[in-house]
Amino acid sequence: MDEIKREILLSYPAIKMFKLVNDIEDYPKFIPACVSSKIISKDAKELIASLGFQKAGLSYSFTTKNSLGKINDDYSINLELVDGPLNYLSGYWKFKDLNGEGSKVSLELKFEIDNILLKNLFAPVIDKVADKLIAAFSQRADEVYGG
Repeated sequence: MDEIKREILLSYPAIKMFKLVNDIEDYPKFIPACVSSKIISKDAKELIASLGFQKAGLSYSFTTKNSLGKINDDYSINLELVDGPLNYLSGYWKFKDLNGEGSKVSLELKFEIDNILLKNLFAPVIDKVADKLIAAFSQRADEVYGG
C-alpha cells in the first residue's frame, strides 16, 4: 500500500482552508490534470463527489465519500473511495487553527493502484503529484483570499 503525507503552514484560518478544499466544484480551475468535478450528494456532514482526470492520454475518474468534521476551531475531511481505478483509497485533510496566526493543513492518503497503466504512470512521480496538489491549494488560497 502506498501512502502520501504532507503538511503546510498557511496564513489563512482553518475554516477558510476547509472551505477551499471542500469546494470540489472549483477543482478543475486549479488542480493539475483535473478536468471535471461533480457533486453527487451533499448534506452538512457528508459529500459524495466524482472527479475526472486526464494525463498522458489517459482518462480516469474517482468518486469519494467525504465525511466533514469540526472540533472547536479545527476541521477535517475524511475520505473513502466509492468508485475508481484503485483497489483502495482512504485518507484525510486536517485543518488546525493556529490561534489566529493561520493554520496547519495536513493531507494523508493511503491507496493501492489497481490499473497497471496508472501504476506505471504514477509510481515514479507520486511524491511530485502530492507536492503539486498541496502547492495548488496554497496558490488557490492566495488567489481566493488575497494573500
